[in-house]
Amino acid sequence: NEKPFYELAKAVQKAYYYNRSGFEITPEFGGIWSRPAGHPDTLVFIHDSASDSNRPTNSTIP
Repeated sequence: NEKPFYELAKAVQKAYYYNRSGFEITPEFGGIWSRPAGHPDTLVFIHDSASDSNRPTNSTIP
């Protein structure tokens, strides 16, 4: 076989493509696994570990 890792590489690409959460998977590329984008962030809450005086814990970024 001239391309011993071709099928493996193709499977890995599919796995990454199908596991994207913030992007729509269209029927053209996803077939029966097509779906709308998952949980888009429209409001971000600041976690305690990322807070500071300008961005207190639980403040939001629209």
